[in-house]
Amino acid sequence: MVQVVIRIPDSVKQYGNVCFGSECIIGEYSIIGYPYVESEESFKKTEKTIIGNKCIIGSHVIIHEETAIGDGTMVDDYCRIGSAVKIGNNCKILYGANISDETVVGNNSIITGFCCERAVVGNNARIFGELIHSQREPHLGWDDVIEPSPKIDDNVFIGFGAKVVGGVKIGTKAYITAGAILTKDVPSSYIVVGNNVMIHHKEWRGKLGASDFFTDRDE
Repeated sequence: MVQVVIRIPDSVKQYGNVCFGSECIIGEYSIIGYPYVESEESFKKTEKTIIGNKCIIGSHVIIHEETAIGDGTMVDDYCRIGSAVKIGNNCKILYGANISDETVVGNNSIITGFCCERAVVGNNARIFGELIHSQREPHLGWDDVIEPSPKIDDNVFIGFGAKVVGGVKIGTKAYITAGAILTKDVPSSYIVVGNNVMIHHKEWRGKLGASDFFTDRDE
């Protein structure tokens, strides 16, 4: 099959070994394959930066080197994706999202907030908040500490302004409400509100607890 790239404007800059799938659309002034540090050696790397078939990459997007974006994924204007990131098929990266290095995102997920390095997001997740490190050793150098990162299971919702801090694990079908602060693991099908307050959806006093988000997929 012949690869056909619908549109790559002259204003788009490509670095290193960039591979586009068929029928991609790339917006003005975007940068693809950008090295983490600009140096003579960084521009000699041969690792691929991959944009899958039928992807839409908006304007002023930065995608760093060695990242792979799956088929049918859309990256909105002004988003940044770090190096060695893996994003699955049919995802939406929106609202100026910032996805840091080595993060993994499954299929059919939506990311609009901030994902720290090495975060893991499952399939069919919606992340409108922030996944951040706990920063417990701020006296050390910026690259001297590798902190554990959040791990988000399939079918999880994280609302706007919510903060998931440190190496916590969030079980499938968990719902983190807008503005919540989470520093502990969350079991499946629980709702989180405020500061680490966790309530099973069947005990939630309100319409959310009876949502098809939980009941249609309960075992």
